[in-house]
Amino acid sequence: MCENQLCDYVTNRRGVPLFHQFASGDESRPLVIFCNPLLEEALFCRNHLTGWFRHLANKNYNVLIFDYQGSGNSGGEHPVPANRMLEDLIDLASRYWRKHHAGQQLFLIGIRFGFNIALKATELLHADKLIGVEPIIDLDRYRTALFRTNLIAQLSTSGKIVTDRKQLMAELEAGKRISLSGHEIDLEFIRSLDDFDLRNVTGMETGRVKIFLRAGGKISFGKKRKNPLRKSGFACTSIEMEPFWAETKYYSPAHSILYCQADRFLDP
Repeated sequence: MCENQLCDYVTNRRGVPLFHQFASGDESRPLVIFCNPLLEEALFCRNHLTGWFRHLANKNYNVLIFDYQGSGNSGGEHPVPANRMLEDLIDLASRYWRKHHAGQQLFLIGIRFGFNIALKATELLHADKLIGVEPIIDLDRYRTALFRTNLIAQLSTSGKIVTDRKQLMAELEAGKRISLSGHEIDLEFIRSLDDFDLRNVTGMETGRVKIFLRAGGKISFGKKRKNPLRKSGFACTSIEMEPFWAETKYYSPAHSILYCQADRFLDP
């Protein structure tokens, strides 16, 4: 554990306790807030983000990371829609961000869908810098991958697919919850993802945003669809990194590439 580190719970607007960790650095240094990916990906990347959290804390940044309602160590029986996650992020930032103290800056780091959420928060909070790591660029493919986790679970337990993707969607529309990526999800959660589609990005100062993509990763958008990152004008860099959001990873030398590149952007 880092010196001056607090592990605690704070109650959100809905009366649910949110688990968070805060490392207090120099008061004049920026506040850096990590925005987790969703569902199972958040569990996989916990060890990696703990290492990154300590790395920044040791550089005397003020660092905050928290679990969304219904995930990790936070309260709540089920994950909430993405707009509620954004709401909690803004409230926590307001609690810890001393924006009137020596002009303290605010930096956000979003992993996977955490970037999609952090991007909206950047606009609302007028954050100074934003880093994204392998964000969800193709929302349709991401949603399909979530449904695939249920189909794979069916094959594992029953040896066949009993309820296909259309039937799963019908259950959601009927007001039921279905298991996706290890969590019980409702229709409101699925629909809330659309509000964070990167194709809707407008009016951002591109110099404030840096995106790191995994070298070798390929996303196909077809002839009629374009990569929204190209339209956004955000600075994108492909680097060698392990998919720490897809399986539990502990520190390795490959992580230092991401840390070093991010350090250069945050504190050039």
